[in-house]
Amino acid sequence: MSQVSTIAPAAEDLRFQRSRWDFLYLASRSRLVVIGALICLPIFILAIVGPSISPYDPLSINVLDKLAPPSERHWMGADNLGRDILSRVIFGARVSLEVGTVSVILGLVAGVALGAISGYIGGWLDSLLMRLMDAIQAFPAMLLALVLVAILGPGLFTVMTAVAGIRIPVFARTVRASVLAERQKDYIEAARCLGQREEAILFRHILPNIISPIIVLGTSYFATAIVVEASLSFLGLGVVPPDVSWGTMLSESRQYMERYPWAPLFPGLAISLAVLGFNLLGDGVRDLLDPRLRTIL
Repeated sequence: MSQVSTIAPAAEDLRFQRSRWDFLYLASRSRLVVIGALICLPIFILAIVGPSISPYDPLSINVLDKLAPPSERHWMGADNLGRDILSRVIFGARVSLEVGTVSVILGLVAGVALGAISGYIGGWLDSLLMRLMDAIQAFPAMLLALVLVAILGPGLFTVMTAVAGIRIPVFARTVRASVLAERQKDYIEAARCLGQREEAILFRHILPNIISPIIVLGTSYFATAIVVEASLSFLGLGVVPPDVSWGTMLSESRQYMERYPWAPLFPGLAISLAVLGFNLLGDGVRDLLDPRLRTIL
């Protein structure tokens, strides 16, 4: 008997290790994942090590270099105050990724909690929470973000809260649908028959089995968070100077774009690449986590 109990955990660990390596193998063969990772990884590196590799202080003003074109001194040129655009793009990456990471985590935590409770408990609480989600979704995303910013005031924390708030209904509805489908399965009834508590069934059995759509949503909406932050900052309702944001850089350079196109070009290109990379990565992760496509696993 002891021999059987010893072999079983070893077989389970081996199966887990094989699944993990098979998943990594599939990820390495997915064009969407590879291209998305190749785009996103340099952005993450710039956000982490940006201050140590930035050629200039992003806030340093030099009127002699005002709107200077790209050169050996300023690889991406200078803005209307003579600030190095490359340095500001590097520091803007940190703000964009910070907003994306924090807002997606906040939205996921709130959305998963509301969706799990709503789908598992049901009844009047389910109806109340879903009607609240319907009311939030009735507003266009950008309009709701503008309302939240107008109430809370501009700033980095406000942008994170606004981006998280507009995505909570999507997360909640997705999790609720998954919980409703999962709670009808036989293993849930078996867990109840064994006397497990309802909260243990929800957190120990149901949530781990619906983690795939949660991961896909979080990855996909990272790009949305970057776009919303850039839009709010462009309108002057997001990141407040002296903090550097790609959206703020676009706003400051829009009046010079005809004669000095490099001023808005590089922050706009940074936004486009970041959104493209995270969208490709999200689509690739979605395909990998689709059971119909996981032929090796």
